[in-house]
Amino acid sequence: MMNISTKIARLAPILFPILLVAGHVYAKVLVLGNNAVDHVFTVDTDYADNGKRLALERHIFYGGKASNVAFTLAQLIREPVTYIGVFASDDGAVQGRRVLEQQNVQIESVSTSGDSNCSAIMLDKASGERLVTFYPALAMHPSRDEWEASLLDLLSGIDLSDVSHVYSDSELTAATRLLFRRARALGIPCLLDLERLDAPKLELLWEATVLIGNGSVLLDLASESDLRRALESVAETYQLGTVIASLGEKGHVGLEYDIDTGEARFFQADAEQIDVVDSTGAGDAFHAGFIAGVLRGYSVEESAVNAGHVAARACQDLGPKAVLASK
Repeated sequence: MMNISTKIARLAPILFPILLVAGHVYAKVLVLGNNAVDHVFTVDTDYADNGKRLALERHIFYGGKASNVAFTLAQLIREPVTYIGVFASDDGAVQGRRVLEQQNVQIESVSTSGDSNCSAIMLDKASGERLVTFYPALAMHPSRDEWEASLLDLLSGIDLSDVSHVYSDSELTAATRLLFRRARALGIPCLLDLERLDAPKLELLWEATVLIGNGSVLLDLASESDLRRALESVAETYQLGTVIASLGEKGHVGLEYDIDTGEARFFQADAEQIDVVDSTGAGDAFHAGFIAGVLRGYSVEESAVNAGHVAARACQDLGPKAVLASK
């Protein structure tokens, strides 16, 4: 096999070279994260107030954030996609595996006893907006030290020589730290999804090369009221080559940051005007669309626009896993 390796600068991820051997062999994408079960309740009344209300529908979706990214990526790219995570011993774990396998996502995982992580999601039928409550069952389980050690052993032995990108949903912090450090040493772009601000997750920012997060989270992270100043502050503080704030129906704002010169180039785009059915998983679709864009050879700005298109498509169906046209 022809062996081609390319050093990718930390300041901005670029297209990883494609290996050609009697046809096409593509560098793969690794997706690391929590396996979870989402219980979605559709309501047509205000769910922010106190009291009881009747749900119009209930749906159960399997996999969680990283699984959503892997599922969507597998439809968007020809490169192999590998999901890395921890599976519990309940039916949620069985279904979570099945969903990925049906999309031809490769799985590298460890198994443990206990129940899967789960979310209760209240979905507003009128707006498509949702309120999410997450319960980290695996992190609470007595077997945590055991499965975490097994996961670290797994990640220590994974061959990264044919990997183009690494994504983490930031939930498995020790595992993310190890994988990102190994990947960065090889010049592989490391994409971090940050939904909540807590000390272990903030430490991961030092290991990432690309950060995509909700605009409000990035404002809080930088202690800023102006989004552009916040993005530049985050990029400068953590030496990130790309930072993008997703703004839902308002689109996105991002920047490319030159770590050597300190120069920042901003870009932004409006969101597509669509009828939102369900915004659950839109952020995951955005991450998948961004990686797919980079792998197609798009610029960072173009990749973000591609991400917006994929996220918009995801919002037009019920559930967090976008079902797209074949690649």
